Amino acid sequence: MNPALDGRTVRIPGYLLPLEFSGKRVTAFLLAPWVGACIHTPPPPPNQIVYVKLKKPFNLKSMADPYWVTGRMSTKVWTSDMADSDYVMTGDAVEVFEWKE
Repeated sequence: MNPALDGRTVRIPGYLLPLEFSGKRVTAFLLAPWVGACIHTPPPPPNQIVYVKLKKPFNLKSMADPYWVTGRMSTKVWTSDMADSDYVMTGDAVEVFEWKE
């Protein structure tokens, strides 16, 4: 866990694993470093996963695509049967990750 991130607004890329949703409208998810993390393989370590609770629902187009997530980070441990996280984020924005050269 990196205490320097506590309380900071950050923008971080990753893959979404929806936890709370209605149809394709997602309100909470795990942000993981690779596609499919936490589903069919052992989850990444807790310092590589972020639990994100969005302020507004997001329309998820694909779990196979990477996304940028912007929000306020806290170094608060979150646990579940699926995975554990050393970070909790209040998400302000989610956008498709695009490679820029």
